Amino acid sequence: GAEDGRGGLLQAVIVKPDLVLTDIHIQFIDGFALLAEIRQSDDLAHVPVIMLTAADDHATRKRAMDAGASDYVTKPFRREHLLMAIKTQLELASDRKAQ
Repeated sequence: GAEDGRGGLLQAVIVKPDLVLTDIHIQFIDGFALLAEIRQSDDLAHVPVIMLTAADDHATRKRAMDAGASDYVTKPFRREHLLMAIKTQLELASDRKAQ
């Protein structure tokens, strides 16, 4: 994993991951800016992005989903919930590729 938003974006560009899991509150560029960069990238726009945050309010959740987040998980979270969100997004991405 990357230490900050810029590092995460650089890794995503190089690695072209199957999924991105990011906190909203990260250094240098926040999770929303990272999500925007991913959604604007021809190589990464299709990658599911799960936003992870302690912000459990409707406005932040709506902002994330409107910006193109694939899912939104609040902290503290149960391990099973996060793993289910990851599994679901990977399955959906796989289904889209198969079509």
